[in-house]
Amino acid sequence: MHPTFKKILLILPPLLIVGVFFNIIPVGNDIRKQIDSFFSSEKKVEVKLVDATVEKVFGEATFQEKPGLPVVPLKDGTVLRQGASIVTGEKSSVLLSLKGTYQWNVRLGSNSHVNIDELMKMKTEETTFFNLVRGGLILVLENKTGIPRRVHVRTKFASFAVRGTTIAVLTDEEKESLMTVHDGTVEAENFKEMTKSLVKTGHTYLINRDGKSKIALDYEALGLYNWDTQNLEVDLPQIKDVIEKVGDIGLAPDEKEKAKLQLLKEIDENITLFRTQNDSFHRDLDILVENAEETKKGYLDERSKIERDIRCIETSPSECRLYSAKILQENGFPRLWGNPRYKASMVEGLKDYLGKRNEVVRERQEKANDLARLVKNRDAVLSAVEADRKQETNLEKLLPLLQDVRLR
Repeated sequence: MHPTFKKILLILPPLLIVGVFFNIIPVGNDIRKQIDSFFSSEKKVEVKLVDATVEKVFGEATFQEKPGLPVVPLKDGTVLRQGASIVTGEKSSVLLSLKGTYQWNVRLGSNSHVNIDELMKMKTEETTFFNLVRGGLILVLENKTGIPRRVHVRTKFASFAVRGTTIAVLTDEEKESLMTVHDGTVEAENFKEMTKSLVKTGHTYLINRDGKSKIALDYEALGLYNWDTQNLEVDLPQIKDVIEKVGDIGLAPDEKEKAKLQLLKEIDENITLFRTQNDSFHRDLDILVENAEETKKGYLDERSKIERDIRCIETSPSECRLYSAKILQENGFPRLWGNPRYKASMVEGLKDYLGKRNEVVRERQEKANDLARLVKNRDAVLSAVEADRKQETNLEKLLPLLQDVRLR
């Protein structure tokens, strides 16, 4: 074939296409409609893209436009772009929105952290990716175009692809995530098992870090949420409250949790021992207090009688019928009670005896007081330890408290 002819064959098809498109080369009406339809459909996907905005901030929240940039307080009207990060405080929430034929509203709950990884990047299939690091959000997506548009909400364990529906996503960052569908159908992707599931209205999809997942139908769980994204004063439920309705799926402890469980076991064992010791100390204290009171009562009764004997000896020793006669004899005094020669030494001996008896009373009372202080201190330590054990706070400090030799 002649080289010139080859060149003509190569450039002829493009020339024909251009001629038909600009109506230079006439074609039939049916073919023209098909061509116009094809190119007009291509033009339809070129939807004007707009940035998302912060509609309202309730409480306290911070905003980082991109990683590495300063973290600043989040305000109403803040423009959100790809790479933005939002963190809400205690009892705080934020309403985010994107408006247009393709629109969504997101209500972010308290103590939540979300990153906008991708925001309407493609023209042919607009996609938004939220990375929910912790906390929870409610998403309402409306798509009025018929062109594929999705919002993906990712957590550490799964991704949820949303097309025109209302969902809630909660995650605790370390153990579990869940997604509840208010209406519509959502595709849930399990990162660990690399499986996908369709989750329909009224169902909750639960997944944990082991990759275990399940879908549960529970309208009581659905009722835990306030689905009005405009109402920022009503917070999202805690993940544990939803799990209580739909049922847990079990979680194998990691090394950190194993160490924690072992520590909790040791703490519980020491609490039991400590409480048993406290019961014994309380019984000992009851006995000491009773003995101290009886000793004091006996001493006071004896002192009254001996003081009467002393007065008698000092005034009319020859006529005394001494209650303390036996005491005097045990201390070496002869039975010569009326003899004035012995009067002063007898009185001195009785007073010395009362002093010794008073010392016994004082020692017993001090012993009871010391044990009472120890018991009070131990009870306070036990109460504090049990409170921290219940809340699982300061666990590393609990064992030393329970094993402190000063409390024994």
